[in-house]
Amino acid sequence: MQDLLNKYDGAEADIQFNDAGATNEVGLRSITKPASVHEKIVKGGVNDFAGSTSALAKLRTYYGLIQDELVTGGAVVGVISAGLFGAIFGAGAGGILSVRSGSAQSDVKTMINNGKSKGGCRITLTDEFPIASLTSTSQSKL
Repeated sequence: MQDLLNKYDGAEADIQFNDAGATNEVGLRSITKPASVHEKIVKGGVNDFAGSTSALAKLRTYYGLIQDELVTGGAVVGVISAGLFGAIFGAGAGGILSVRSGSAQSDVKTMINNGKSKGGCRITLTDEFPIASLTSTSQSKL
């Protein structure tokens, strides 16, 4: 998986196929990154960044849906379902993705509770932490 992150360093996604949490025709919940959240592979990790208060709420929900779907045995299917995040981590590391997305959801909740108007999280194979910009590789304060 680390080889994939290194190979696609700099890849970005800003897509939305349907509403987060919608159910598709086979009954699986589709997890789609909100268009107001930007996602980028940066030096071995996936960064998600929300540039507004409303986008932070969507980012919190995005992480929660990923965690819920993996915990209940659902499918996160590549770029269509969960952006770059799901394509890289969901391919073979569902357990890692579930734990990291739960931690990221908690960090975004703290940002919202602290009155932040923008923020994001960085997820790697070994860590998750809050970031201050889309391209950041260092942890910021909540």
